[in-house]
Amino acid sequence: MRVVSEAAPRARARAALQNLTLAIVSAALVLGVGEWLLRRYLPLDGFLYRLHPRYHYTLARGARTLFVHSALNGGGRVLVTVNSAGFRGDELRREGDPRIVIYGDSCIEADYSSLAETFTARLGDRLSAAAGRPVETVNAGVNGYGPDQALRRLQDDLGGLRPIGFVFTVFADNDFGDPVRNRLYRLEEGRLVDAGGVLAGPARRLFDPAPREGVSELWKRLRLLGQSERRERSQSLDDAEERREATLARHLERSLEMCRREYEEAVVERNPVVSRFYKDHYDADVAFFPASTAAAYKRRLLEAILREVRATADAAGVRVLVLVVPSPIDVCDDYEIQVDVRQYPEYERGRLTGEAVAAARRAGLDALDLFDPFRRVGARDLYYRPPGEDHWNAAGQDLAARLVSERVMAEGWLGSRP
Repeated sequence: MRVVSEAAPRARARAALQNLTLAIVSAALVLGVGEWLLRRYLPLDGFLYRLHPRYHYTLARGARTLFVHSALNGGGRVLVTVNSAGFRGDELRREGDPRIVIYGDSCIEADYSSLAETFTARLGDRLSAAAGRPVETVNAGVNGYGPDQALRRLQDDLGGLRPIGFVFTVFADNDFGDPVRNRLYRLEEGRLVDAGGVLAGPARRLFDPAPREGVSELWKRLRLLGQSERRERSQSLDDAEERREATLARHLERSLEMCRREYEEAVVERNPVVSRFYKDHYDADVAFFPASTAAAYKRRLLEAILREVRATADAAGVRVLVLVVPSPIDVCDDYEIQVDVRQYPEYERGRLTGEAVAAARRAGLDALDLFDPFRRVGARDLYYRPPGEDHWNAAGQDLAARLVSERVMAEGWLGSRP
């Protein structure tokens, strides 16, 4: 009887241990699968970029992240993926179909849009339908890029991609100032020369993946939930709207100040070190004070870059179209950021796009200005609401794709005219 009584507790203990082990293994398996699914389909704060010696930074191959719209813009989510060649979207096709590459900044990368709604994808759909055969369009846009970075990337890309042509996008909101901020080039006696710009300090740390590596996606969500709860306790909806309105009201004034500071550091002082990245802001000096030294320099610098774009295209024997996308500040009548013409009497709505188009044409390039087409259809419906989301939406990208498709077909890029 003693043997039986001692064996029973041991059996129960073994069963309990087995159950505990099974529970631990099951929990670990569930957490592991959940972590993999989150990293694969809902990756918060994914690291999309890496340092690059010629462009400062570029998209990291195979990277993934999740873009979440603000409540003002519907709060939707977009999974952003980078293919093995370093472009947003699906893998490149290997051979056969004509290829057109689209260069630009966040307007082209468009991490706020589903892949099918991006300008690049819509252009591919429209060209394929018009040509009656598949046409591949490659998204070579990178958030924050200026025309200078896009120039260097296309110089490196064209030999391997072998496109029939490319679209070079200029965002007439901040693309006059981007080359000044980046310090990759400067003008010397009217010539474009290497300015030796390098990233250091906080600007370089922006592209350090270490703080993001090894952090669980589950933990990120718990931390985000805690931050959201603290924000909700510390502020009301009225407080949040008041701060938003104050940010928008200061936007133009702050843009002018940043324009002044950037020009002093990069052009006057010729400091090649980029120690911080200013948020891409409105080119207020070019828009409000077109006769100023800084505005004249920025116009000449953009033209010099576009001349190099043309030389690159000519050397490769490919077609090029400069697409000029207007700032919502200029093209929308009822945008949240409004220019007071009493304070800035030299301001004209179409100046920034007009200056970009003029620079392209002086450089010998064909250009398509979207300012008037956007105005005709009611431009406010073509953009997201600021702050933070001041880009064109799906409707704006689709309209631009239609206009570019018509121009490409009319110019015979695909070997025939309609």
